[in-house]
Amino acid sequence: MYNILIIISILLVVIIFYYFTNRTVENFGINYNINWENSYQDNRFQKYAQNSNKNWKELPNAYNSPIVTTYGTSFIDLYKQNQYIFNDFEKHDLGQFVKEYSQPVVFDEKKFLLDYTPFDIYNLNKNTWYNRYEWNPDYTLYQKYISSMFSEVNVMNKVFLYSFNQYYYKFTSHYVKRKVAQYKPYFIMKHRIVNIFSSPEKKNGFPKERIFDIVTVVTRDNAFLAFEFQLIGKFILRKKEYELEKLEIKYVSNYNLDEVLLRKSIDKNNLYYNMNPLWKNDDEITSAEAKKIYEKGKEEVLETRDFLEYQYVCHSYNKKSKNPISIPIFATDKNDCENAYNVMGYSKPAGVWDRPCLKDEDCIFYKKNKNYKNAFGRCVQGKCELPLNMRNLGYHYYINEPNLKPLCYNCKSKEWLPNTKMDFCCEEQKDKTKYPFLKGPDYAFKGDSLARFNEFRQNKCRMKPNYDNIFKDTNVWKVDCKGFLDSYLIKG
Repeated sequence: MYNILIIISILLVVIIFYYFTNRTVENFGINYNINWENSYQDNRFQKYAQNSNKNWKELPNAYNSPIVTTYGTSFIDLYKQNQYIFNDFEKHDLGQFVKEYSQPVVFDEKKFLLDYTPFDIYNLNKNTWYNRYEWNPDYTLYQKYISSMFSEVNVMNKVFLYSFNQYYYKFTSHYVKRKVAQYKPYFIMKHRIVNIFSSPEKKNGFPKERIFDIVTVVTRDNAFLAFEFQLIGKFILRKKEYELEKLEIKYVSNYNLDEVLLRKSIDKNNLYYNMNPLWKNDDEITSAEAKKIYEKGKEEVLETRDFLEYQYVCHSYNKKSKNPISIPIFATDKNDCENAYNVMGYSKPAGVWDRPCLKDEDCIFYKKNKNYKNAFGRCVQGKCELPLNMRNLGYHYYINEPNLKPLCYNCKSKEWLPNTKMDFCCEEQKDKTKYPFLKGPDYAFKGDSLARFNEFRQNKCRMKPNYDNIFKDTNVWKVDCKGFLDSYLIKG
């Protein structure tokens, strides 16, 4: 009996020892504490020590390196994520934005005057259109807006940016997948003026309307792309200030951020950050490149066009005629054309060996009237434009006869006027002592009246209210023009 008790006691000790030494006790260490409140953090990465606190925009890789992610996913999955997190918009999304917020601006460029030369525009854009290499992907991407010297340009950018961010907010809030990224608004990286137009009509001495044509580039933090837009703003003069009436928006293209933020971009010797070449935009061009491509294409067209239409032809005219005109005559070459005798020794009319013009600068009278802004005398359908009363001889030349001299304005004037009786005084107007107020012959061209009157009105005319009673407002304006035009009334 005693032995049985000893055996039972030993068995109980073994069972109790086995129970306590093999029991599983769950231990919650600090490494397993998960911050569930951060809705933008994928918590599973913390459990596997995969650096989940890293910023999304650390994805740019070194030159030619394979795409390596810390998520263990394929590139296709990563690209799908980036469609919502980085690239934000696709083309159809930007097209929808333009459709919703753009207002068409229509004006006649032939009637509206350019206020600045290309050289002036270049100087105006020096401080607002350049790439500021200050980006570090470890910090928030933001650049301060550089104001234009024109308040109208700043108003256009402000209205556009507000509309774009409003559209982006709706874009992200309507789709669940896009909510994985925090909402960070767009800002303007750079902008430039393309042209500034003003209407010929005046109000209190100022143009009634002004048209600003600009280009603006926007991006945001955590983005891969910067979008470029063309903005055309129409401003109306109200009281003493110009107010924005319409803003037309056109999507131009997009940049990779490495093109505008990084010093060397994709380069094997790049010591700075750069973007992965797979994000390269290869199906669109920026506005800065468009002009170069246009000029290159224009040269290629000139080089490859069918030159059968631009062959040399011999032209002459009947010197005995009272009404001579240019007549093509047969000639084998330049010498045969210009010679007064043929190979057999018989006399023949001498001519000029000429072919159609290709450029305005090839024409003799192009911009020869320097008394106002104009481009008369240009190459029109292969033939050079001439002053009134002159006739072409071939394509570049003119018939030099006494009865076909050019006509000019202001032959008997003491100041430059837009419309006077025309006369044959062009040679005399080259004399500065006789015509000190002219910059040369004031040649008359077909269809020049509008350009001449616009120039005169801009410099000499002012609009003033015409009051019948000083105690009542009036809608009748009096146009006073110094010199040539008499005052007249505009009702309505």
